[in-house]
Amino acid sequence: MTIEQIRAAARELYDYNTNGLIRPENELEIIEGILNVLGAGNVAGLEWNEFITYNLTDALYAEAHGRFYKSKVVDNVGNEPPSVQDILGNFEDAFWVEVSPSDSSSIKEWLPGLYQGGLQIVYYDYAGTKTEWAGVKLWKLDTATRPYESTDINAEIEDPSAIWVPAQQVGGNGEFNGARAIKSIPIAGFTPGGTTLGEWIENAFYPFLQATISLNTFPLQEVGVSYAPVVVGTITLRDETIVNARRVMQDGVSINNPAGNSINYTAPAFTILVGDNKTYRIEADVDNNGNPATKQSPSRKVEGVFPYLIGSSTDPALTGAALYNALSKMVEKEGDKSFTFNFTDRYAYFCIHEDYVDLVQILDQNGFPLPDFLNSKALAPATKTGAWTENYKVYRSGLTTINNGTFQFNN
Repeated sequence: MTIEQIRAAARELYDYNTNGLIRPENELEIIEGILNVLGAGNVAGLEWNEFITYNLTDALYAEAHGRFYKSKVVDNVGNEPPSVQDILGNFEDAFWVEVSPSDSSSIKEWLPGLYQGGLQIVYYDYAGTKTEWAGVKLWKLDTATRPYESTDINAEIEDPSAIWVPAQQVGGNGEFNGARAIKSIPIAGFTPGGTTLGEWIENAFYPFLQATISLNTFPLQEVGVSYAPVVVGTITLRDETIVNARRVMQDGVSINNPAGNSINYTAPAFTILVGDNKTYRIEADVDNNGNPATKQSPSRKVEGVFPYLIGSSTDPALTGAALYNALSKMVEKEGDKSFTFNFTDRYAYFCIHEDYVDLVQILDQNGFPLPDFLNSKALAPATKTGAWTENYKVYRSGLTTINNGTFQFNN
């Protein structure tokens, strides 16, 4: 029983009612007709109507004789769809062509046809150009245009308007392509994000790996020397494919534009001062998976210190340039030190900048304390010719002989 037949029966029932001749079978007939229409899943408004003007846009489809039809012309009015096949066995005439309805089951293999309202999920083994969807087999119709005539699901999946989308994006019911090497292991505190299990796994284990940049550290430098830092670093692309520019930065200013991803650049020389000097880093402008960004290496500083002066001499009263020149230079930050002496009939020296804390202990190669050496501390100038003169705390032993003895100096 069609919608029009229900309307006719309702009018007839109304006529009977006005005459006082309501028959129970008439009521039952109408109720059963309504239930049949609802159970058949007919799309409201699709039943062919002789007064509707069908066209090729908004009024395209009609249902008649238990079949779906699509208008072939504009201003298609009063032309009833064919009820019998033509000589080729098709239900088609000059005005209409039959369109097969899609299967009404919730999940069936995709077939071309007319898809009606409500949730429409189909099975289709996708093998198109979108590699991130490789292996996806469940697809949801995601268009507001209903009914929708699907003719090429592969093209419709790749259409910019995303007519079909992976089912896991809306319900997590799709299969997941796990036949891939894991790219990343999440750590505690990391939030992968995503609204479905598939998205969560993709974000956690298969994210876009951004480019990284390494940069060498610079050795501690002695105050007063001329130093030309060698900037060595590597841009590791990982999933990145586009690098638009590369820069070596000195104190925030670009001083070099490397051509490749392996950087080895000697920066201009300068005279080292005490403390922090210049700061370097490497930058690269990358595509970043469609979100352009500037990647940076760690920043590395060049730092200067006054050296430890350690060694031996026949002179028990070294000072000035002689104190600096006669002894070895240990360019290290303040802290406990050890040094191996090897001499005969000389004085052992251990000298620290006056800003450093006093030593609290000096031990010989056997671990015995040397109080006389420790208590010998005296303040004397040390001169690096043409660079600086600084006061040093000078610790000196008595005249002695030491055969490859490693002494410990603790502060």
